[in-house]
Amino acid sequence: MVEFGEEWVVSEMVPDVNALMSAPEIAKEFGFNAWDVHNWARAGNLKRYGTDTRPQFRLGDVLAFHAMKKQ
Repeated sequence: MVEFGEEWVVSEMVPDVNALMSAPEIAKEFGFNAWDVHNWARAGNLKRYGTDTRPQFRLGDVLAFHAMKKQ
């Protein structure tokens, strides 16, 4: 898109899909509802990492599940 003068379309950020993030961090960065991430994990669609009081999720798993959900 930069080549066509539309550099505003290109995001500089390349997400680390292996990053472990909390649901609120993912929600803030990618526009998800934090409770959706928790509900997806509760339903068995996402593996939970971290502790019970501070669960974390692999970013790539969350993004992949969200993309599959929209199909």
